[in-house]
Amino acid sequence: RHLAFGADPKTRMRISWQVPLAVRKPYVRVGLTPDDLGRRIEAEVRALHTPGQTGVRLALDQYYLHAALDGLRPGTTYYYGVGHDGFDPADASHRSTITSFRTAPASPEKFVFTAFGDQGVGTAAAANDNLLLRQKPAFHLHAGDICYADGNGRGLRSDGYDPGYWDLFLKQNEEVARSVPWMVTTGNHDMEAWYSPDGYGGQLARWSLPDSGFDPRSAPGVYSFTYGNVGVVALDANDVSYEIQANFGCTDGKQTKWLEQRLAELRSTKGIDFVVVYFHH
Repeated sequence: RHLAFGADPKTRMRISWQVPLAVRKPYVRVGLTPDDLGRRIEAEVRALHTPGQTGVRLALDQYYLHAALDGLRPGTTYYYGVGHDGFDPADASHRSTITSFRTAPASPEKFVFTAFGDQGVGTAAAANDNLLLRQKPAFHLHAGDICYADGNGRGLRSDGYDPGYWDLFLKQNEEVARSVPWMVTTGNHDMEAWYSPDGYGGQLARWSLPDSGFDPRSAPGVYSFTYGNVGVVALDANDVSYEIQANFGCTDGKQTKWLEQRLAELRSTKGIDFVVVYFHH
């Protein structure tokens, strides 16, 4: 499981999870106590097929589920469990899978957020998760090069690639990401050329990020949200990279124009004291 804010962190949360096989009628149960998960929200299945390459890898099918929780109360702790036909988190035998998250407060208050990039999979990556948990963050920013399933990071089909790394990555980070919104953006190792558009089909399958950017479909790592007195902006620097040019100019200048407009909005908004922009290069 991994969480992400919707466009308004006070009232919207996105819950995503991976299953090993296709399931029927997935959903999320949510409520204000672990014993009362009366609200039930249907989830969307996003299947992802990675073709095999002779002598390199076998074909792989992966299944990612996503539920949109809207109309939540600001500054409130919610409990949730994920399920599907044949698996109900409210059943006594599955109650251990219930966990919680907290929405953003209605007005500014003291909070902590964490940030890093280039995480990958392994003992050092897991150690960073343990350090992160001790900070008790309201959310986490991941500045790209998320798991290194694409080993070369050139955004080409000739790159070495193992989609199974995503299974390891999501399992590794679940202890954090199931309760701390995990806000990713796009690095060069996240341009996975086997999926369109622009190699971002894998990102679109695995993540539900705020739809507050200029085009959530073609640039899923570009978005913005406000938490308390902080405005946050995520960018896709592959669009302007002269070093690794697979996606150079992919937004036709739209991202830069959107960024200028968004920064102007945040700087002129009463109550926004800080602006945090993050991207990968």
